[in-house]
Amino acid sequence: MWYYKAMKGIVAGTGVDKIEEIRKESHVIQTKYGEVEYYIYNDIVIIPRHGRNHSLPPHRINYMANIEALSLLGVDSVVGIYCVGSITDKVGMGEYGILSDYMDFSGRNITFFDESVKHTSVSNPFDENLSKKLKKALSVAKEDVIYVTTNGPRFETRAEVNAYRILGGDVVGMTGGSEMTLMLEKGIKMAALCYSINWCTGVKKDFSFSEEEDTEAMSNRTLEAALEALSE
Repeated sequence: MWYYKAMKGIVAGTGVDKIEEIRKESHVIQTKYGEVEYYIYNDIVIIPRHGRNHSLPPHRINYMANIEALSLLGVDSVVGIYCVGSITDKVGMGEYGILSDYMDFSGRNITFFDESVKHTSVSNPFDENLSKKLKKALSVAKEDVIYVTTNGPRFETRAEVNAYRILGGDVVGMTGGSEMTLMLEKGIKMAALCYSINWCTGVKKDFSFSEEEDTEAMSNRTLEAALEALSE
């Protein structure tokens, strides 16, 4: 399916592919990097980054195909939703954040400019206007949050978490940096929401996760905020 008007999009992970109402209008698009399944909901393109039934671990996600699909579908603005662990109290376990910058330690080094020379600016990675709309839609979300990307699927060591904190990171995830960079390369405006389901290793005494129902509730709340922000 091709769209000739500007579309809005959401790239999300945990739980988005389980929402029956969203899955009603499912499509597949073929890109030169691979096939991508996506949904159309309220005229918004939604890509479940981990695939149907959360089948792909973070290091095996076809990031280039996903972002190429957004570009082919004419998507010009995207909200990314990220499930994270907390490094600092900026966004504690069970809380929400709006990203303002990111670091990428994943080592994936994926780019659309592998065979040509083009240097993409990342001085202001997130769209200010769209980020303001997210804050309006989810007022409890903390602002100016720094996201650290690791490769996964393992969690981070105490030493790594301490290093990320010293460098200024607030939360850590395994997917954001790759998507953010590729969207910037495609000229897609982006804002990003995160929700924390655990304290990272060594930050607090115990390493534990939010209950499944709490995680699902947080995921749904960020999705609702993203849909509201993109519908304005």
